[in-house]
Amino acid sequence: LAVLRDAIDRCFAGDSVEAIIAALEREGGEWAEKQLSIMAGKSPTSQKISHRQLRMGARLNFDDCMIMEYRMSQHLMEGGDFFEGVRAVVVDKDMSPKWSPAALSDLSERDVETYFESLGNCDLTFPS
Repeated sequence: LAVLRDAIDRCFAGDSVEAIIAALEREGGEWAEKQLSIMAGKSPTSQKISHRQLRMGARLNFDDCMIMEYRMSQHLMEGGDFFEGVRAVVVDKDMSPKWSPAALSDLSERDVETYFESLGNCDLTFPS
């Protein structure tokens, strides 16, 4: 990975998943094409929430990161992509998940925000 460090930093510094894809397309070459291919098969929802998670997590302390992770895990269980991924890889083994929504452009910022919302009384807490 050391020889790819500059390309990784350059391509994955984007402020959105779409910006990362555009940077990889500009980068070209075998490595960038492989990353684009991998990303094309992944859940658009998971890509967008993971991008936000990494950006937010870099600014949070440990407890707040754990609260964020717990919220995300609980909200992910409400959606269908986790179960669709398990179906495609573990149950049917067809390796052809049908993501919903199927495209990054079909997700709004509000859609992504819901994965980070408080769980109210069910939020993770730590003793004082």
